[in-house]
Amino acid sequence: MDFFDDGQAMAELRGDLTALDADTVTALRLEDQGREWRLIAEKFGRWEHLIVKEVKNWTLSGTTARVEILVGTAYDSNPREVLEILLRTAREHEFVLEEPEPFAMMFGFGESALNFRMFCHTHMDKRGIVTSDLHISILEALGEAGIEIPFPQRDLRLSSIDKSGFGIDRTAGAN
Repeated sequence: MDFFDDGQAMAELRGDLTALDADTVTALRLEDQGREWRLIAEKFGRWEHLIVKEVKNWTLSGTTARVEILVGTAYDSNPREVLEILLRTAREHEFVLEEPEPFAMMFGFGESALNFRMFCHTHMDKRGIVTSDLHISILEALGEAGIEIPFPQRDLRLSSIDKSGFGIDRTAGAN
């Protein structure tokens, strides 16, 4: 959902819409790239913008919430094993609901990792703790299986540089 300030999009945010009044949208929680803020009756923009923008209602009037976990593994990882670990970890968590059942998929090839996404559902009031627990459990399970979560690595190649500016003397000591 986009939130507006004088007609300009402020940010692409996800949130729990808690109220609509004549002039504004009120949200209790907003998420931006996985960071979570809890807001108390914070008002954003004019509600008519919701009519022209896409709004996804994942919960309707229910009390369940979807949890999404993103993880990248080293390119030498077995993707099927990673998927099994993600699903097993979700199914073993006491607050993850059996229905709808957890779902995992490999969704791409990143710069330095195979990228996976796992979805499961929990009770809305348990979403934060389930998300945290699953991140920790997945990290532990991948480590036990010898599956690495890589970090970006960069090679720096200097092909045309004036080495004299660095005080490098290739002839020094060459006798």
